[in-house]
Amino acid sequence: MAKDSSVHVDDEKPLTAEEKQWFKESGYGNEFKFLAAHQLSIYKEGDRQEGRALTRGYMKMDKYQDDAATKAGGSAPATGNGK
Repeated sequence: MAKDSSVHVDDEKPLTAEEKQWFKESGYGNEFKFLAAHQLSIYKEGDRQEGRALTRGYMKMDKYQDDAATKAGGSAPATGNGK
């Protein structure tokens, strides 16, 4: 079976400890709940890859917001998850 060309290689890598911690800190708790909140299934590898891509994107947004707030001398709320 051919791989989906829209899947990025990094999305195939397992979640890191930092990413798992992000689930807890952002209010999702864990990967299962995060996937369910985004109407994805932990039982489908394609959905899990999409979830990893979303997670990594949200984490980048959070880091960008934190960096921007630091440069501005203030603090920004960690809102990458839309909650």
